[in-house]
Amino acid sequence: MSGARKILIADDSPVVSKMLSMVLRGAGYEVVLATDGIEATQAVYNEMPDLVVLDIFMPRMNGYQVCRLLKHDPAVAHIPVTQPWISILTTRAPARHLLARPARPALAAWSG
Repeated sequence: MSGARKILIADDSPVVSKMLSMVLRGAGYEVVLATDGIEATQAVYNEMPDLVVLDIFMPRMNGYQVCRLLKHDPAVAHIPVTQPWISILTTRAPARHLLARPARPALAAWSG
């Protein structure tokens, strides 16, 4: 899938990861999966995705910590990060966008 925009999905729920990856792959995106915060951080540096969909509650390193780490590193700070839980106080992490579940309508409108 060369040339396809790459999206990293970081979520410890296999159901959520599968649902999001099916929708995104169906829309022509390349998808990279991570199941915890450490994997997500490593995947950002290894894969350099165009977008990170980051769960808040993950093992080893939570989504707030991952987001802060990424946004404080100039090498990856330009990558948009979206956190899918809108019912949580959003002032704890510097994500620029929030993605409500179900995600399909919101993702269809994303243009990068």
